[in-house]
Amino acid sequence: MQYYTLEYTLFDRFYALYDPIEPLNRSEDDSFLCPECGYILVWTKWVEPRGVRLSKPLFGDVVFDSDDMLVSQRFKDLYEESDLKGITAFHKLDKVLVSRNTKKQLEPPTYYYIEVAVANAIFDPEKTTALPLGRNKKNYDIREGVKRCRLCHPYNYDTMAHIKGFGIKYLDDNLLDIFAIYPRAKEKHFSQKFVDWALENNITNFKGKIIRTEDYTEVWEDNTEEKLEQTLKARLKRGEEY
Repeated sequence: MQYYTLEYTLFDRFYALYDPIEPLNRSEDDSFLCPECGYILVWTKWVEPRGVRLSKPLFGDVVFDSDDMLVSQRFKDLYEESDLKGITAFHKLDKVLVSRNTKKQLEPPTYYYIEVAVANAIFDPEKTTALPLGRNKKNYDIREGVKRCRLCHPYNYDTMAHIKGFGIKYLDDNLLDIFAIYPRAKEKHFSQKFVDWALENNITNFKGKIIRTEDYTEVWEDNTEEKLEQTLKARLKRGEEY
């Protein structure tokens, strides 16, 4: 089955990005625990009051920061009418500010911060490649090393510095359409069904922000600037096309 993940988003020419604003309240979160070993998958949770500043008055149905997303009222309504699975909570934002707004002060739509379920899934060892720490460019086999936990640390995950394409392997039949997985419980992934739904319903600011998991490459390597430039050029090209 084909899966997708978010690309790292630093700049956006066509739509607003968001930054949380003060007061930025976070609480300890014990709801994201590994059911196998009890390891805390997500240490803190964003709690009320939740407020953001949008970078410009160009409002998409999805709004991103560096690695997370907000969704619009339209997205929420369409999702709740569908048979998609994975979102466990919609939290309405308490405040939405807009930078570089026009004299007419364009009003942003209602936005929500979402929580998604952690699927009973892990990195597929047959389809996942990683680069090790340091300047050794030899690919790292994630099946090597100590397996601390079969779910959250199944392939010596602590030594995996940079993902270079990955697969997702479910451990049961409870398939989700938007979800996290145990090794990285804050990152969101999407099924082909979710992507098809988003395109059919013209969910704006989504198509150009996702990438197939096998094509995903983290930019924070020794050649970070080169990778970042390549990522931004690719995103700009897709934006012009879409």
